[in-house]
Amino acid sequence: MTYSGGVTMACHVGSLVRSLMLGLLAGMSTAAAAQETSAPASSAPTEATEKAIRQSASDFSTAFKQQDAQAIAELWTPDGVYVDEEGVQHVGREAIQQLYQAFFAANDPLEMQIYIDSMRQVTDDVIVEQGTAKLVPAPLGAPAASKYVAIHVKQNDGKWLMDSVRDSSVDIPTTYDRLVHLEMLVGDWAADHNDAQISLSSNWNPTKTFLERRFVVTHDGQQSTSTEIIGWDPSTGQVTSWTFSDDGSHNVGHWTALEDGWVVRNRGITAAGVPTASTDFWAPLLDDALGWRSTQRTAGGATVADPQAVVLKKPTSDTKN
Repeated sequence: MTYSGGVTMACHVGSLVRSLMLGLLAGMSTAAAAQETSAPASSAPTEATEKAIRQSASDFSTAFKQQDAQAIAELWTPDGVYVDEEGVQHVGREAIQQLYQAFFAANDPLEMQIYIDSMRQVTDDVIVEQGTAKLVPAPLGAPAASKYVAIHVKQNDGKWLMDSVRDSSVDIPTTYDRLVHLEMLVGDWAADHNDAQISLSSNWNPTKTFLERRFVVTHDGQQSTSTEIIGWDPSTGQVTSWTFSDDGSHNVGHWTALEDGWVVRNRGITAAGVPTASTDFWAPLLDDALGWRSTQRTAGGATVADPQAVVLKKPTSDTKN
């Protein structure tokens, strides 16, 4: 269970976001090392012991989500050690708590997902745990994962605490760097257009590998909706969108970034099997508006009139209410 995943000192958040992003368990203290040296061959922990270690992982995830640095630190022994991927040691609960406090102060609430790969009981009082952890949602840029090794030591009261944790980051492949120029599309947008109300909601998936957009058009009390997924298509080497409408039509678009926006070349088909095509343009207008226009439209090979351009704006708080 990668407990320290994602914790970053304010002075170098970028470096520690990767190193702390998941790691927690490893680097052995002198006492723990001595116990393991004299221990018999390791074995699988008892069911009760494994349950206790998994509960510790769950407690860590809960405290991390709640940004409770003190609760996280109390999962270590008083003199416990966390060693990040750069070899920096954070010794004692106070230092570990300060590390997490700095990270939480600099970041919005995140979820730490912990995946335990193995546990082995070295002595009656020492457990070695290995696993992987990652942050959700992933930070901007390539997300990172952390492999960790944790040493748990049984206390006099029967409770298991982490005595030392060492992590090493593992890069998770991502396509966000190829999609970052679409960041301007994220958010909620709305427009009144030719007696119709248009709303558009755009959000990243948790790993920022796809942008999901939902369009709703309301006219004369009737609604039509479309869902669009935009992502990197490695088979074509292009940013590609897949759009599905509730009338049964769908299309595929290939996106090209321009200096002042994006051009999208679409090819689709109606529910009746009629092929369609269009060239669309999206452009940011200042900080709170988004422009769209569509040209070169065809259906069944015949030219279709271009619709009027639309300007969508971010709803004000009054509009939302």
